[in-house]
Amino acid sequence: IMLREELEDKELIQNWLTEKSGRKVELVSPKKGEKLRFVEMAEISNLVQIPLVLHGGSGIPDFQIKKAIECGTCKINVNTECQIEFTAIVREVVANDAKVYDPRKIVGPGKKGIRKVVREKCEIFGCINKA
Repeated sequence: IMLREELEDKELIQNWLTEKSGRKVELVSPKKGEKLRFVEMAEISNLVQIPLVLHGGSGIPDFQIKKAIECGTCKINVNTECQIEFTAIVREVVANDAKVYDPRKIVGPGKKGIRKVVREKCEIFGCINKA
């Protein structure tokens, strides 16, 4: 996310963002130990008037995700959390039944785990019944 000082030339920034992304502005989540920059996020959102995308949303605390949504973020990528849940369940199924061979009995529970994570995230994002 750009620094506030970098937003001085709003027309230049808006043109740059539009050229780079088309119909959305893509943000990358902070590295471990860094914080999301909500002030800048809101400024960018107000400036460009197009949806913001937060890449790497897995592991960001719920209260920060909600704040990012308030600041204009409309898409949050959380696939890593889905993959972690899927893998944990599949490992448990295989560990508990050495004779299981049917992929549906291995993958099926993992898919249910993904659905559980997606439902939880939709509740946090506030998008249930809004499609």
